[in-house]
Amino acid sequence: MAEMDTLREAFEDNGYKVAGLSQNRTNTRIELYDEGAEADKLRSLIEETLEESPLGVNVTTESIESGDAIGTVITLRQR
Repeated sequence: MAEMDTLREAFEDNGYKVAGLSQNRTNTRIELYDEGAEADKLRSLIEETLEESPLGVNVTTESIESGDAIGTVITLRQR
């Protein structure tokens, strides 16, 4: 749980507004209100924030907030 707080803080400190953050076993999902966020910057931020590099990071533009908004969704898988 502390890792999720660390990720939220890292994104917010870098000017991103976090819409949601969830974790299911080794998968983490981060929803941002910024639909135009650059994937390379997001991947770098994650790698700098986490102690161990994730196995994979996927960045997409999807509907968030139960379909009421469009945002950037980052999913990553950790060891």
